[in-house]
Amino acid sequence: MDETTWMVTEEPLGVRVNFDLRSEENCFIELFFTKKDIEQLMHMDTFGKYFLELDGISGNVSRTRGDINRNTLAFTYLNGGTGYGSVHYNHGKLKNIMACAIEKIWKLEK
Repeated sequence: MDETTWMVTEEPLGVRVNFDLRSEENCFIELFFTKKDIEQLMHMDTFGKYFLELDGISGNVSRTRGDINRNTLAFTYLNGGTGYGSVHYNHGKLKNIMACAIEKIWKLEK
């Protein structure tokens, strides 16, 4: 069972996603996404983007073609100055997380 969690932060404004990777790597990995990152990720499929640079993780994301609920997003991020790490996660699940997160961010901005 996927136990990925997320939390909106005010300073800096964005969302921290704690990815449950226990089935692949037996660990959780937390990544931070800025508001701009969230907006780009939410519309990746809408605008036909297959690759994005993301500020929050100091890296990028790419996706496969096809059904969003079967697609996997591949995040490559700077791993504390020791090189790069990667996280693979279902596109549809992450889009749902980002939709909830952006609503909370909009409420904070009011």
